[in-house]
Amino acid sequence: MAIVKVHNSSTQELTYQTINTKRDQAGMEDYGVLNKLDGVAVHDCWSPYWKYKDVTHVVCNGHLLRELTGVEQYSQDHTWVPGFKAPPPIHEKDPGQGSGRRKNRTQLYEKI
Repeated sequence: MAIVKVHNSSTQELTYQTINTKRDQAGMEDYGVLNKLDGVAVHDCWSPYWKYKDVTHVVCNGHLLRELTGVEQYSQDHTWVPGFKAPPPIHEKDPGQGSGRRKNRTQLYEKI
C-alpha cells in the first residue's frame, strides 16, 4: 500500500484537496493549483513553500508555536523563547473587542 499525502489549498470560500504519492513541490503542483498562487500563503515552515516568490508568506501561528516549543525543549540556552510564546496583552478598552471575544481569546491562549 502506497503512502499518500493530502495537499490542501484554501481561500475564504473554497477548499481544494488533492491526494498524491509525492510530498515535495511536484506533488503540490501536480493538480495545477499552487503553481498559480498569488496573494497570501499561510503555511508552516516547510521549505518547498518558500520557493513561491510572487506571494506574501505568513507562517501559521500554530506551527510557529510548535517550532518555538522545540527550541525551548532542546535548546535551553535560548531564554528569549517564552517571551515569544506569551500571548499579547489584552486591554479592557481594546476597541472592537467585546467581553466574549476577549474571554475566548484568553481561553485559546491557555490551551496552547
